[in-house]
Amino acid sequence: MNVDTVLLDKLAHLSRLHIEDNEKDKYLQSLSDVIDWMFELENVPTEGVVPMTHTSQEMNVFRSEDIAKSDISHEDALKNAKHKDSNYFRVPKVLR
Repeated sequence: MNVDTVLLDKLAHLSRLHIEDNEKDKYLQSLSDVIDWMFELENVPTEGVVPMTHTSQEMNVFRSEDIAKSDISHEDALKNAKHKDSNYFRVPKVLR
């Protein structure tokens, strides 16, 4: 792909970058090299390769099933509350 100064200026504008005129040749060459390398990836043989979402097949052995359970009763939860109102915690009002 041919990268010219018009494309470089457009990309710089979209990226909100300021590129000095004396640096444009360096950026043009770098951008051209990256794009050429991306086109080379099209020639990599990928037939029979299974797409993957993770690089490792390892599982987290410390993670257990998510099972809903109640470890503490409602009364026990309110037992140490500084301020409570029948079945609820009382907290200072945060809205004005």
